[in-house]
Amino acid sequence: QTHLLRSIEQQQDDPILGTVPSSITFSNYREGFPTHRVETTNGIVVRELDCEVTIDGEAPDFALPKGWTMPRADAPPQEEIRKLADGVWADTARGNALFVEMADHVVAIEAPNSIASAQTTIDAIHRTIPDKPIRYFAFTHPHSDHAGGTAAYVNAGATIITTPANVRWVNALAHLTRKPVIETVKSTRTLKDATHTIELFALRTSHVEEQLFAWLPKERILFQADLFFAAATGPIGPQFPHTLRELRAALARRGIKDIKYVIDPDGRIATGEEFAAATPHPPSAPSPRRAGRGPG
Repeated sequence: QTHLLRSIEQQQDDPILGTVPSSITFSNYREGFPTHRVETTNGIVVRELDCEVTIDGEAPDFALPKGWTMPRADAPPQEEIRKLADGVWADTARGNALFVEMADHVVAIEAPNSIASAQTTIDAIHRTIPDKPIRYFAFTHPHSDHAGGTAAYVNAGATIITTPANVRWVNALAHLTRKPVIETVKSTRTLKDATHTIELFALRTSHVEEQLFAWLPKERILFQADLFFAAATGPIGPQFPHTLRELRAALARRGIKDIKYVIDPDGRIATGEEFAAATPHPPSAPSPRRAGRGPG
């Protein structure tokens, strides 16, 4: 009757509930634009927003932030599977999910968002390393933007490595075609053979009660989540003081230094120099906000 958009409805993959309906409903139109927006998942309101609309007002000056560039039509496509070292790759199109080629198997780390996304990474792993099975899969913590695709690795036959508090979560996953095989890490766990060493360590943080991190000592690569943020492009911005402090303290306790790469699943792969130079956000200023794909 109004010819104005009322809602958008779609099916969404949830790690525990399976396929659930999600919707965005628009209302309170002003000058042809909705000023109220309600988002639901499986019938539960997850976000409600109000906004203001100004027509023909003074537009603020806009300039790209320092370090950002506009994409060019002739720019070469980004490399999705990026080789970081011999036998070590990151799927940069899907949360920088890491995979490491061991002597007779593969170790994968992180499965952002959904089973479909994780399966795309699994397919890329098999293309990159065609003759070795994925024996182990580890995720940092069970928020959907980091572990939403865990079921794909269970179904692929990988043993899931996680902290004790997440065992129940893994067993409750939807879309499982086999019973999960789970190994837990209370403090540290080392996966090692003649080719690579992967040190997994558990950490209690202000973000989640139990969290895993991975350190590759030979390649000097750190895989961490939600304690250090590297913008997808441009320079490293100010960090949350408490999370940056927690991560640096954990690394110091384990004698981890001279880092070459720090992987941020929500952003990009940063250099060790960028991590070392990162500064906390001034406490007197508003906390920085970042766009996310899930609970964080």
